[in-house]
Amino acid sequence: MLSIIYKKSILKIQAVWYPGNDPEVLSDIVKNSNADIVFFHCAEVSSLKNAISVAQKTLVSDLRETPEEIYRKISRGHKRQITQARKNDIEIKTYTSAQIRAQPELLDELKDSYTRFTQQKGFDGHFNMNAVQRYIEADSLYLTSAFFNGYRLVWHMFIGDGKTARGMYSMSDFRNPSVDADMAVQANKLLHSSDLQYLRDIGYETHDWGGIWGLEEPTGIDMFKIRFGGTPKTYYNIFSGRSLLGKLAVTLMKLRPGGLFK
Repeated sequence: MLSIIYKKSILKIQAVWYPGNDPEVLSDIVKNSNADIVFFHCAEVSSLKNAISVAQKTLVSDLRETPEEIYRKISRGHKRQITQARKNDIEIKTYTSAQIRAQPELLDELKDSYTRFTQQKGFDGHFNMNAVQRYIEADSLYLTSAFFNGYRLVWHMFIGDGKTARGMYSMSDFRNPSVDADMAVQANKLLHSSDLQYLRDIGYETHDWGGIWGLEEPTGIDMFKIRFGGTPKTYYNIFSGRSLLGKLAVTLMKLRPGGLFK
């Protein structure tokens, strides 16, 4: 389990990741919280009294398997591009929270890349630096990157509780006219494959691919993730108001689902 408190607008939010399947544990966390809202991510409890619960489909990779078993599950198409990326001498770098604290400029670069990426994709994305810094303080945030000739092509960001690591952000620069788009796509696949090995090496048992829309009518991003061989799983995201302001916010969410947390 991982828990941090961060600010979002006027709300103080306690984010609790992978709280398990005991409703009493979740209820106790809410009771003892000093936040406005307790936001349980990836709970295995489907509901909680006076709270909103939203099902979250995802894919998980079992990192307790051997590297060979993990790699064997990746699709042939992905493997071809991973092989090509290796031939092109794509360089991989990883950063723990301690290393990020020692190189604070990484966060500025990450934020700039995220802003560029969301603009290229044509949607409004908010990079919550406050939350990111809280995860770093908790030693629970990891960054990985792929480079070609010293130029950073791809960023990946994870948070983890020591057992399960979840992909939070994945940003590539393939729409930049000065970047070889094929190279960026290959680098992204290689980085995802390398991430599985890296997380396994530092002791994680499970990689959560960060959610999918569904298996019945998968989106393009869903198919991209599916081809890395993860197993389908359903979690629940639960919002519980603690303060008067938090309870009001949760009530508004019932009228405008997801509006506060898009």
